[in-house]
Amino acid sequence: MKEKSETKKIIRKTYKNFIFNIKEVATFEIYYRLITLFLFIPLNLFILNKFMGNIGVYNITNKDLLKFGLTFNGAFYFGLIMIVSFIAIFIEMAVLTYVAAKSHNGVKVKISEAVINSIKIMPDTLGMGIIVILLVVGVIGPLTGVGLYSSLIKNLKIPSFVTIELFKTSSGKMIVGVFIFILIVLLLRWILAIPSIIIEKVKINKAIKNSIKIYRGDKWRILGYLILWILVTSIINIVGLFLYVTIGTTVIKLMGVNSVAADIFMWIYVALFFIIYVLISLIAIPAFVSFTVEVYYSYRNYDAEERIFDDYKKYINNRVYNTVLKYKALINTIVLIVFISMLLISPINEIFSEIVNKDVKVTAHRGSSFKAPENSMSSIKKAVEEGADYAEIDVMTTLDGNVVVFHDNNLKRIDGTNRSIKDMTLEEVRTVDNGSYFSSEFKDEKIPMLDEVLKYSKGKIKLNIELKPNKRDDLLEKKVAELINKYEMTNEVVVSSLNYDSLQEIKKYDPALTVGYILSFGVGDFTKLNVDFLSIEYDMLKRELVYAMHALGKEVHVWTLNDDSRIEDAIYMGVDNIITDDVEMVDYVKSSINENREIDYLSWFYEIIYIITERVKV
Repeated sequence: MKEKSETKKIIRKTYKNFIFNIKEVATFEIYYRLITLFLFIPLNLFILNKFMGNIGVYNITNKDLLKFGLTFNGAFYFGLIMIVSFIAIFIEMAVLTYVAAKSHNGVKVKISEAVINSIKIMPDTLGMGIIVILLVVGVIGPLTGVGLYSSLIKNLKIPSFVTIELFKTSSGKMIVGVFIFILIVLLLRWILAIPSIIIEKVKINKAIKNSIKIYRGDKWRILGYLILWILVTSIINIVGLFLYVTIGTTVIKLMGVNSVAADIFMWIYVALFFIIYVLISLIAIPAFVSFTVEVYYSYRNYDAEERIFDDYKKYINNRVYNTVLKYKALINTIVLIVFISMLLISPINEIFSEIVNKDVKVTAHRGSSFKAPENSMSSIKKAVEEGADYAEIDVMTTLDGNVVVFHDNNLKRIDGTNRSIKDMTLEEVRTVDNGSYFSSEFKDEKIPMLDEVLKYSKGKIKLNIELKPNKRDDLLEKKVAELINKYEMTNEVVVSSLNYDSLQEIKKYDPALTVGYILSFGVGDFTKLNVDFLSIEYDMLKRELVYAMHALGKEVHVWTLNDDSRIEDAIYMGVDNIITDDVEMVDYVKSSINENREIDYLSWFYEIIYIITERVKV
């Protein structure tokens, strides 16, 4: 009973104290997001471009990003980026925490006062504790979805291709579970370090220790509050969106989905939705910060000396302060106009700049890997049956130099052994049961040779051959080019790889081959890469990149999409090829889009709501 009473008290106080200074909080968020857009992000990009300019490259991709980061220059420049990011993140968290603490004590604040006092605290954050704040707000908060994140780093998630691979095995699922558990524990231990460093007169390392002390005293209650926060906010968002869409759908149907009245209503209703969406986006982070401050005050289990902050009246005779105060109304008006203008650019661009590629090609990832063992003859035959345009396969060489179709570095996922293809002869490889792990129906399925896959596929299905060089001087590129030419399939295959050098190498053996670089993550100008197409992980896909590649006469492929909303999103961005485990799903989405291009206002309504919630960031 006591716990329920305490919970109600925290929820009630969070709401009351959040509303107390909500105007100042919303004003600060508008200013801060513009500063992030025009200062912090460009500053980080400048540092990054300076770094790449010094080492003479246009981009850093895949494994090279880590390799460059471990060099002295790389560490120096990435260190600078981390410092800029920390300053940006800390200022936002500090100001919001300061306001929440003042609200808790029933004190009205001015944003100028909050900013000045927050900056004055920054020297106390010098130390290794910087990393903790960056991890909590920049990594753990966004990944766990609790609502604690910075406007600088709003969206962060584990790349889908990583989770897809991990969930294929029991050990992979266990790794994901352990990883999530560690994130939650670290979040619980460190989350209250932010209110501690702002409210108490302590250094960052002491604040972290204080947070851990509170956690140890009431870990289960704090966990319960975080779970409750996620549940409540999720339910409010889901129910609110459902009711809003239901009302809009009903009204548009009553008016007639192709009527002028429905057209007018839809745009007014969508505009209202966008305003609500922006307002919620502006208050989401401050609301969670206010919640953590209330939890901090409720469970602080030690004596603390709180900071004495400067009142804004201290600066009443300051010339700069008075000048800003004098033109406050004009400055606020200009900032609001710029903010609204920047806000409108994103949805207008997303809504009216769609390039729907009705002829987008479909590639069966490792063959039809939902219906047969991946990279097997059976999976390629299933891909043919499903009508896929391409089958993507992975190739590597055996110990005796034969090219076989296989993906993993070892056989652990296939037969439980730790043997590697590169250490096995073709004869040994052909004895591996490549199907039982998937289903008894495919017992004794062989690991195929590229030769037999090419022979079968000619005239039936095109191939996307991914090169996976696994040892030095294995001549994989030369052998693959020779096999493609043997079956005269230069026009029926494309070659891709995570290894950029391999693509340049195979071009030497056959300049007519179409090659594509697989991009899992990276920074810089990817259009400078000497390839015919980019194969992009979905989370890196941007409309601007698609435009730029198409302007150069090059294609963009995206992988690995098994979700209808992501597939639809990719098609609307104009991608040329979707790599998927579920060919039928892509075909269904394609046909649905093509049927609905004679669009009515109800379809427009659904589409615009989706664009705002999924693609427009405030």
